[in-house]
Amino acid sequence: MADPSKKKCRQYSTEYLSYGFIPAPQNETKPMCLICMDVLSNDSMKPSKLKIHLEKKHIGKKNKPVEYFKKLRDDFQKRKTVSQVFDKKFYVIAFPTSYLVEAGFSRVSQMSSKARNGLDIVKRGDLRLSLTSIEPNIKKLVEKHQPLGSH
Repeated sequence: MADPSKKKCRQYSTEYLSYGFIPAPQNETKPMCLICMDVLSNDSMKPSKLKIHLEKKHIGKKNKPVEYFKKLRDDFQKRKTVSQVFDKKFYVIAFPTSYLVEAGFSRVSQMSSKARNGLDIVKRGDLRLSLTSIEPNIKKLVEKHQPLGSH
């Protein structure tokens, strides 16, 4: 009996292009549909399974000639990647910024939740302190505090 840990890893064949599939850019052992960009498992790299995908998901494309899929492949390979479109500095700044905004919304909803805090303002905490891991130096803040004179 065959050892189940030694699965057969199928290799891409150029005949799969006639079903609209190329090797996935991230993992060339998996097929990628040029129409919907779905990446299927390596087990699906069989002509019968690729044909089923084409016929069920892309009914209008099943009778297209191989030249149609060659054009799709060429267009896909000529496309610009994210790093080519955006400056790397912009890309690095965009992610942390959007992450911090999302974290802020999340924290506000947590702090304002009736189920979690009721209406007790003291237990809610300060939003600015909730969004950072920096601990305030209370002793230093107290030393710098200047009492206000009475009016």
